[in-house]
Parts: sequence; structure tokens; C-alpha cells
Amino acid sequence: MELPLISARIALLLLLALVWEGAPAWAGPSDQALTLINADRERNGRSALRPDPILTEAAARHLELMARIGKITLEPPGRANLMERVRQDGSMLLELRAIVRSALPTPARLISNLKRQDGWHQWIRDPAVDRIGIAFDPGRFTLDNGALTGQVWTVILGNSAARTIPNAAADLLAATNTARVRRGLTKLSENPALSAAALAHAQDMAARGYFAHLSPDGGTVASRVERQNYPYRRVGENLAIGQRAAAQVVQGWTDSPGHAANLYGRNFTEIGVGYVPGPVNLDGSPTSQIWVSVYRRPQE
Repeated sequence: MELPLISARIALLLLLALVWEGAPAWAGPSDQALTLINADRERNGRSALRPDPILTEAAARHLELMARIGKITLEPPGRANLMERVRQDGSMLLELRAIVRSALPTPARLISNLKRQDGWHQWIRDPAVDRIGIAFDPGRFTLDNGALTGQVWTVILGNSAARTIPNAAADLLAATNTARVRRGLTKLSENPALSAAALAHAQDMAARGYFAHLSPDGGTVASRVERQNYPYRRVGENLAIGQRAAAQVVQGWTDSPGHAANLYGRNFTEIGVGYVPGPVNLDGSPTSQIWVSVYRRPQE
């Protein structure tokens, strides 16, 4: 079994500007920033971001932490980083991204600043992102080098739904056969019954929150193939989770002797592939991208 590769991305973007202006009076800064962000998303065909209480609280506490330690950073020395602290607060969002900005006195100036960065298009307009937390501190921060800054923003973005990888199952089949041909082996032919067994297991793992060859009720790859009324002489199964591309899955299996024995098995002639984006909750840690391959040698 391949170990989960759980990916929660956090980027650190810092910019100290030198322009100051008055804050808007008609709404709180965080609310107005969210209004501007959602207006931009609507213009670009994206759904509105929803405020997330855990992200909002984490953003506010991070402002307090930065003020105490005298640093504008997402990675305070000697302390858990922001991602870890949000997870500890109970967030089950699949991806977390955070932005810190200072010396930007109004939401409009924050948005203008963000739009000059590539992250605006990659993060703020990301259609998968659906949750946000924003906090703003209008006061002054005394940095550890004695410098002063202020009007600091922390923005945390997250997505509750797993990203779907287009053509994932077909890509896994193609990557498998490409790897086999490179080793001088014959291609495996896809069998619908095996793919049905592979997909059913991927869906079951996502639904019941586990990642294993053995299901909670004792089901095995053999019983799953038999459930499809498909006889076999030999059957094998590979699992992977967290990878964002089929090529990464195949490389991971190639690097693992147990998985490679199935992937490059000379006696296997058929394959079934299954993929679901998830998410799946593994021991309180959310992840996504579940890949399953089932290999078969027919009866003779």
C-alpha cells in the first residue's frame, strides 16, 4: 500500500508598501474586502467565496501572533505554521493557502496589490476555492529589527470539495502501458468488469473514510472481482492516494517493489482502473485523489 501523499499548499507572499489612506466607513474592512473579491469572481464566472469561521478566527489569531513576535510571516519561528494551526482548530478543508500583506490601509488597496501578483489569478479566481477567512489589524506592528509597519492583512483560502482530474482513469491506463512497454512487456487490455471492481473500491474508501486493500467488512480484491462475476486465475491490486497526475501514480508504484510486482507482472494480461477525487477523511486529516488498479490473469 502506498502511503498517502497529502498535500495542503501554503504560500508566503510578503510586501511592505509605503502608501496610507483612510479606511472605508460603510463596512468593516474584512467584509468590504470579501465583497470586492466576490465581485471579481462573479465577473469571471466563479461562485462567491463563503466566510469560514475557523479560517476567520485563525486569520485573526495570526495577526495577534505576528504582533507579539514582531514578524510579518506565515512561519513564526519555533511555532506551528499557519496550516498546522488551522488543522488543529478542526478545519477539514482539503487545501489551505494564505496571504499576508502589510501597509495597505484599505480593502481597495489590498485588492489592487493582490491583482498585481500571479497569485490573484491562481488563488483568488481558482474555481475550486470556496471558503475564505480575512482579518485586518489597522494598528502598528513593531518588528524585531525596530522598524514599524501596520495595517496588516491575513487572508486564508480553502476548498471543501476535491478537485477532479480530467480523464484520470484513462490516463492511468495509458501511463501503465507506457511504463510496461518501456520494460519490454506487453500492454494490458482494459476489462470493464475489473474497472467496475476498481471504481467500486475507490468509491467505498471515499465513502467510509479508509485507505486499504481490506475493506472494513473484510472485502478483498478477490471478493470484489468475484462480485463482478468474473473468474480469474490470479488477481492483484494497487492503490494510491494524493497524487495529482497518473504519471506520478505509476512512478510511485514503480519505486515500490510490492506495487511494481503487480504493475510489471508478466502473468497479468488485463487491467481495470478506478479513480475518484474524494475527499476522504483519514484519521481526521482530509485528502483526495484515490487511484485503484486491478490486475488479472484469466483462467486457462
